[in-house]
Amino acid sequence: MTRLTVDEEIEQNHYHFVLPEHSYLFYGFWTVFIIIIVVMTHLNEYSEPVIPWDNCDMNKTWEPPMRAFINNMQLRSELHKIAKFREKNSLYRKNNYSRIEYGTSLLSYCKANGKVTCDWEKKEAEVQVPDGLIIKSITRTVELDPYFSSGLRFLVLECMSFRMTMALIRSTDVLTSRTLPFPTIIQFVLSFAPWLSCLQSFSLFLMTNLHSEFDREYFAFFQPYAYMMVGVFTFLEMLSDLLQDAYDGRFVFIQTPRFYIKSAFFVIFSACFPYVILHWVDFYKVKRCHAYVPLMDGIFEYVCAASIIAYNFINAQTNVEMYITPTSEDVRNVSSYSSDVYHPVCYGERSVIYESLNSVRR
Repeated sequence: MTRLTVDEEIEQNHYHFVLPEHSYLFYGFWTVFIIIIVVMTHLNEYSEPVIPWDNCDMNKTWEPPMRAFINNMQLRSELHKIAKFREKNSLYRKNNYSRIEYGTSLLSYCKANGKVTCDWEKKEAEVQVPDGLIIKSITRTVELDPYFSSGLRFLVLECMSFRMTMALIRSTDVLTSRTLPFPTIIQFVLSFAPWLSCLQSFSLFLMTNLHSEFDREYFAFFQPYAYMMVGVFTFLEMLSDLLQDAYDGRFVFIQTPRFYIKSAFFVIFSACFPYVILHWVDFYKVKRCHAYVPLMDGIFEYVCAASIIAYNFINAQTNVEMYITPTSEDVRNVSSYSSDVYHPVCYGERSVIYESLNSVRR
């Protein structure tokens, strides 16, 4: 067994992460997946003003099942459940509430803006949508449509580790871009970027995971805070990233149009998100039977979402690369290579591939 050369070691024992080469694959997958969940949202009626037929025909629909019960206790249980459903429906219907479907549940209710329209021939029920509500809200669709919320939840979890890796590589690159160390506070802010990315992804997961009625007993009280956390951590993540561009020791990124475009998206998101939160809180207090909102309310939501996506896409185009390499301690713990045979690059000799990136101008 012979000592590995520098090129052999890099090829066999190190992971080479390159942006934007790797980011194109992820963004291609994300784009296709987003299109799929948007299409699925429009193919179902969860976020539409359509409600189950038994809102009109409750007395006939919720009669005891027409089948024989062998067990008397089972029959009593069925009758008890039906009575409870009727009692709750009667209470809600007095206040102009309607029952809606979320997944397979019978316990989700919404406040009807107008009267319920019943088509007795087709056995279909629909809630009247007031004039002026012409665009679907993203935040309301998350609350009403299980396909949309579960799809976004999968997307957030899928992106979480990749975005943290991007933030880690970028912050490491900037922290090693100057010969002299940064001030302690600046160094802390720049090195905290991966954690901000993690917290933002976690808050997005909570936003798509919590449901105001199904989690009412334990976690629903936290739902408004999850939406606020999305805004706060997205704001801090964008701000930290702009600081990385500004404090880059090479002073390259701050001189490019990319920096000013990112700053524009940062300002747009910061201005629009408070408006989105205030209008979503109204929906959280009194859930409506559909996801339609006034045009301006919907535009603000789509602008916020587009700002986040565009900002991260521009970020992923930054030319940054990193070698993830084992340390000398890792080598000592590998039984197949003794320490006198295998040493990491730069352990006993210096290699240009591991020099600080401050000598590389992009």
